[in-house]
Amino acid sequence: MNFRAILMWSFQGLWNFFAKRNLKITWFVVGKDASMPVNQPVLRTISQAGHEIGNHSFLHEPWLHLYTRDQLVAELLSAEEAIFAATGAKPVGFRGPGYSFSQPVAVGFSRSWVAI
Repeated sequence: MNFRAILMWSFQGLWNFFAKRNLKITWFVVGKDASMPVNQPVLRTISQAGHEIGNHSFLHEPWLHLYTRDQLVAELLSAEEAIFAATGAKPVGFRGPGYSFSQPVAVGFSRSWVAI
């Protein structure tokens, strides 16, 4: 079984679990994954089913808290753009890879992304 097959098998299990219980959750999406055409139909399905889509960065690097302001803005906006293009929904919320977080990240989100 290749990685993509394992990923789809895992996703299907989670999808069925939540659907059976009529639960809506927030799916945190990595922008690079959202930018891949092979993943876009699944992401669009998640969004159209009423689940929230969250930003999980573009490259999924756990040292996000060490980025400069400009690197951080580029990383987060790139992810937001890719996620929006894939799902038609603006991401709600953010979860840093490896729980990476810093004051600039917090300030950026409190000011709606770009005003970091």
